[in-house]
Amino acid sequence: MEELLKEIENFIRKKKMTATSFGIKVTKNPLFVFNLRKGKGCTMATRDKVLNFINDNSTGPDAA
Repeated sequence: MEELLKEIENFIRKKKMTATSFGIKVTKNPLFVFNLRKGKGCTMATRDKVLNFINDNSTGPDAA
């Protein structure tokens, strides 16, 4: 999960998005990123959803 968290942190920093906004937009859970930061995990389905969102929104400064 550390690698997933790194991907998320890089994405939200690049997009100037809050962790709460990311969690709501991608998982409908405002605490999703905070929980990962605390060491909690997620399902493979959620992981795939997060990575797909990041990949789909990685181009352009305001694509997210």
